[in-house]
Amino acid sequence: MQRPTPGLGCLPSAFSSSHGDLPGIPVFALRNIVNSIKVHCKYGVSYNRGIGKFEASTTSPCYPEWSRCDAVLALSELDEHVAACQYAPVACRYAADGCPVIMIKKEAAALSKHELRCEWKTVECARCRKMIRSAYMMTHLSTKCVEVSVLCIHAKHGCREIPKRRFMHDHLSYCPFETVKAAFAKKDAKINALMAEVESLRVALWLASPTAKEQTKRQRKWSGEGAAAAAAASGGGGAIAAAGSTADEPPVKGGAGTAGTTAKVVFGGASDGEEVLGRGEGPSSTSDHSTTMQEGENAKAYCCTPKGCKSATINVFIHGCGEPREKVVRVFPDIDTLGDLEVVVFETWKLDKSLYFLTFEGRRLEENVPLGKYGLVNGSTLRLALRLSGMREPS
Repeated sequence: MQRPTPGLGCLPSAFSSSHGDLPGIPVFALRNIVNSIKVHCKYGVSYNRGIGKFEASTTSPCYPEWSRCDAVLALSELDEHVAACQYAPVACRYAADGCPVIMIKKEAAALSKHELRCEWKTVECARCRKMIRSAYMMTHLSTKCVEVSVLCIHAKHGCREIPKRRFMHDHLSYCPFETVKAAFAKKDAKINALMAEVESLRVALWLASPTAKEQTKRQRKWSGEGAAAAAAASGGGGAIAAAGSTADEPPVKGGAGTAGTTAKVVFGGASDGEEVLGRGEGPSSTSDHSTTMQEGENAKAYCCTPKGCKSATINVFIHGCGEPREKVVRVFPDIDTLGDLEVVVFETWKLDKSLYFLTFEGRRLEENVPLGKYGLVNGSTLRLALRLSGMREPS
């Protein structure tokens, strides 16, 4: 059996027709001999997307499904085969702009889908006509675009002007609230201090109640051996289990959960109004405990952290009924996919209906997809987006 030849570097240049016929061997016969040599396809190695190089192995260790091209054919057929080989690597059309994504030709459909949402694709801002990377369009509109109308920085104190961002400096020069902003700052600081004191007293009063002592016992059980069993009962340890609310439990600030639903929200253990969400029962002023929601309306969200991280900080922007407000929540513990953990995000307004989704660099994360597929690493910044169909002030 003839062994396939890897290349033609060892063939003598005498085979070229410019040297004429070798003694006793016509040129066309030599050409036929050369063209009949068996060679491997040039893509007979695996392309490792993890390191961006070809590997001389039968399968890429990072992506086992990427088997190499195993075609062995005549030299005369090589060019035609290479041109159509389904294992040829194809770069994203935005590679020149910096996109590192490379797929093989047989994944053309996936590559086309990627290019539609590629974060390196530049699009024109509909307001200012600047070319912006699609992944940063929302950031551009919310923080930089000069043609977007924004609320005055004193809107919460009563200013109703909504100038374009380019004219904000001019507006502040005659805004009546600008002259008294120092007084407003002192008033806001005093209100925040009083609210913190009230919350501290409320939690202290709750901790002194008999119900709190019972909840503390259940908290110890949850954090110990009961945690594994509860995780298994919830179908993988991700979703918050349903349970009845206790009538004696204190109201949760800023909203409450749906009747018959138990959620875990921690007050304290954070700074600047930050709330820490996690599993557990029993309220406390530290991040080691939490309290159960009472009846009311809620806003549920699927949140996640990159595998290996202890927690992830997510900025949540609530829009509606006045100026946008920002809330920072920390979600834990470690999980693998977007559907592994269900938490509840609270605001000072109750949300009638809402739809949440999580994005990373402009790409929406799907449930039950390993987060490593999106390139998430420890310290990656995730964004939790909200679509609200209605808001009302709590009674």
